[in-house]
Amino acid sequence: MVYMAGRYRLAMIRDGRRAQAFGVLDLEQTPEAYRDWGPSTATLSGSASIDLTEAGAQPIDGLESQDPGEPGVLVLEAPGSAGASITLRFGSVANRRDNTPFDGPSTALNILVIEGDRFAGSWQSTLGIERVEGYFCAERLQR
Repeated sequence: MVYMAGRYRLAMIRDGRRAQAFGVLDLEQTPEAYRDWGPSTATLSGSASIDLTEAGAQPIDGLESQDPGEPGVLVLEAPGSAGASITLRFGSVANRRDNTPFDGPSTALNILVIEGDRFAGSWQSTLGIERVEGYFCAERLQR
């Protein structure tokens, strides 16, 4: 997925509602020292500028962080029997390598389709037992 580094227009829509959010997603290759995430590999990291609450997702702090040790957006790839799974995890607190929390809000985008300069899939946002979900698409703005 390293070839997908770049700037994207991101759209998130909540299932069954008219809630939607639009923003910008910036991804770059994750430095080698920050790639190992156990069974997953952090191939891309970056930041996002989007109001997640407009789509009904939980507000997440640190989306703008570009610190490779706790990026605002982290792209994790994990091998699987049906092919690799690719997840974008939002929030610098959730993306800290030294102390990943197990409580608090979380929002993750699961990539299901990659076509040229676009990718799309589903998203989930949770806080405790509350869970909302929807779908998203991202299209490259510049190469």
